[in-house]
Amino acid sequence: PYEQISRQDHHFAIEAGSAVAGRFIHRRASDYEAGEILVPPNTIIDSRVAAVAATIGATTLRVLQRPRVSL
Repeated sequence: PYEQISRQDHHFAIEAGSAVAGRFIHRRASDYEAGEILVPPNTIIDSRVAAVAATIGATTLRVLQRPRVSL
């Protein structure tokens, strides 16, 4: 955080002891357990479902019928 930075002229430094290894790091697969159902079957894919898919790094989704999109 900003409060833990010292400045001298044009040099900035993080104060000793304020940096903690792993702090602010979101570990992979820490939100859900393997095999856990995140979205129940027959759910319409909306922005919330897309957000869950993005959270787990899903690049494809298995659907029952081809989605129709209009612009």
